[in-house]
This record gives sequence, C-alpha cells and structure tokens, in this order.
Amino acid sequence: MKRLAVLGAALMIASPAMARPAEALINDWLTAQARKDRPALAAMIADDAVFEYPFDRSGKTEAGSWRVFRGRDAVLKNYIDVAFARLNPIGWTEREMTVSADGKRVFVEALGDMAINGVPYRNRYVLRFDIKG
Repeated sequence: MKRLAVLGAALMIASPAMARPAEALINDWLTAQARKDRPALAAMIADDAVFEYPFDRSGKTEAGSWRVFRGRDAVLKNYIDVAFARLNPIGWTEREMTVSADGKRVFVEALGDMAINGVPYRNRYVLRFDIKG
C-alpha cells in the first residue's frame, strides 16, 4: 500500500495500489480536501505521517519555531479538523505538479481558493508530498 506523507505543508498519504501514479494520489488528496472528506483523507495518511508548517505565524523559519504534527491522529486533529472548521470553501486552482524520478516525492504549486469565516483567502502554496509503500 502506498502512503502519502504531506510535508509543510507536507504530509504522508496512502494508496491501496502500488501501481497508482503519484499525480493521481495527489489529485485524490486535493479533491478529498475540497470535499471535506475526512474518512478519505484518514485512509490516505500514513500511521507515521509527519505534517510540518516550515514557518510560524510570524514568519520565523528557525528550527523549533514551526508546528509539527506526528502520526495520523495528530495530523487529522491538528491539521485536517482545524482546516475543515476554519475554511469554507477549500479549493485548489492553477495546480502544477513535479514528481521525482522515483515517483516517491511530489511538489505541488497551487493557488488556494478559500474563505475564512466568509472572508476570501487567496494564497499561493507549495506543498511537498512523500509517498511511502
């Protein structure tokens, strides 16, 4: 089983079939996020997933200054549940993916098309996904 590690934002997620292309896994992840499909996301997150925001809210990037969540439950509670509670809608546009030669790491650059408490929130994201399995 493939697992995807989406890292900071970056994490691990899983796929039922090793032969599944990395791009399809990432599209499944982003689609499940947009649908707020927690069970689908939970099924993709590796048991030992690590999610990092490599900066804090003030912009500091020094080691130890950012948020790190370890394990599926921590990622679900501290990243997925928080995002679902604050963001409506969750959308990803202008997606561009770069897959490593071995297919085990994917970088996504995308425009977030979201709102926080009804206020539009647009940001450009670079996400790293590590695929295990």
